Amino acid sequence: MDLTTVGTTYVNPNRVVMPIVTAPSDHLPQLQLADLVTAATTAAVAGREAGMELVELLKPLARRNTHGYIGGAGLVLWPRSLTDLFYWIFGETHYVRNSVRYPIGPGFGFSQPGSLFSTSSGLPK
Repeated sequence: MDLTTVGTTYVNPNRVVMPIVTAPSDHLPQLQLADLVTAATTAAVAGREAGMELVELLKPLARRNTHGYIGGAGLVLWPRSLTDLFYWIFGETHYVRNSVRYPIGPGFGFSQPGSLFSTSSGLPK
């Protein structure tokens, strides 16, 4: 809130373009919700049980590419060797890059070189 009324040493208050993004999250309910979605998504990617239980609620919130996949659009993982995680998290069977669909996950008989999670989520059973 101070940014839009006082500004900073280097920026006048009328030049703050996105005050909602620069405010502390405890001042804005919208950022608290974004923090919650980010935490739940991070927990799902990490394979935490609590995060995985929320995946079906997170899916409708995520942006999708023109092929309907979340991977690479609503959630981006880097390096690319992690793309098979989209199979284990969201149940997606393909990853699209440059309008080319690449199969991901087990059961395709071929995995991209360096794919770390093509046959397993990496979590203990």
